[in-house]
Amino acid sequence: MSSSEELSQGIKYKQKWDAPRYPLTRLFDGDTKTAWVYSATSREFFADYWKSRYGLRLEPDKPITLDAIRIVNGQNASPSRFKANHRANIIKITLSDGKTRHIHLRQLADKQGWQTVKFPRVQAKAITLEFPQLARSQSKGADFCLSEIELRNGGRKISWDMPQLVMYYNGLEGDADAPLLIRRDGFPLDGIAMDAGYTDDWSPSGRYVSGVAGAQDRLWIYDALQGAKISKASPARMSPPDQKWLRRLPKSNMG
Repeated sequence: MSSSEELSQGIKYKQKWDAPRYPLTRLFDGDTKTAWVYSATSREFFADYWKSRYGLRLEPDKPITLDAIRIVNGQNASPSRFKANHRANIIKITLSDGKTRHIHLRQLADKQGWQTVKFPRVQAKAITLEFPQLARSQSKGADFCLSEIELRNGGRKISWDMPQLVMYYNGLEGDADAPLLIRRDGFPLDGIAMDAGYTDDWSPSGRYVSGVAGAQDRLWIYDALQGAKISKASPARMSPPDQKWLRRLPKSNMG
């Protein structure tokens, strides 16, 4: 999952590192009171890849079939916060199977709560959502917010579970700062700031991630679903392939 926002330009966060406080993972956390926020201070976007300033792209591991997308527009934490921030007025949905693109343009209601956008059933390898027109707030410093998204097929929700741990790159691809590992609430993990030579190593299941960082070559291992550091000793319920992966990790100092 990625967005059009270029986070390295002109953004100041009240955190130890320059990491997003309201990441894309909030769109799939099942909580309508949390939101993905496209900061009002973002002065750039990926214009080489996006036609609209506000957009996001979903790329599943394998093609999925869908016929609707449900959206909670704006910041739904309260009526006042909903009105204090920008909402989506028009949504452009592009569904691609790698060869053919299906494009649907719809108007969204400027209200809190769920609303559904339906379209003919299609199999997609990539789902792009763009918001070329906003319902703009008059509040100073208003951000653009979306609270929740669901992909649907035949009236059923398609699972798009997000981990507690996500990787964040501050900058354009190919010209980015080193990545940070951050929790789903947007706060960086203590002591994990990778330098330019960093490469991550994910377990076969995709649940665990490890790496080496810092001048002391400290090895760190995290359970991405729990957002928690683990030890070199195998967790009780780790699958055999993941246990094998854990055993072959380098014997560096633990972070």
